[in-house]
Amino acid sequence: MEKLIKVEALVKSKADVLVNKVKRVVNDESGMSFMGLLLVLAAVIIVGAFVLIPGLRDFADDVVEDVENWYTNTISSKMFPTT
Repeated sequence: MEKLIKVEALVKSKADVLVNKVKRVVNDESGMSFMGLLLVLAAVIIVGAFVLIPGLRDFADDVVEDVENWYTNTISSKMFPTT
């Protein structure tokens, strides 16, 4: 149990150090450019999603249509003939 408490204290101290480093970067002059970069990156991802999602839907529709045609023309007609 004592070992677990020591490990917990060590992890907490390391996490505090990491949080303090992040706070220094964000609050620093260069941190402002870092925050700007994060905002631009988020905007690019959001705009990219709006551009890619409709294209992925068309692609998925094409794939489903091709699979349906393949099943109807190949599997269904050869394995389960109606005549």
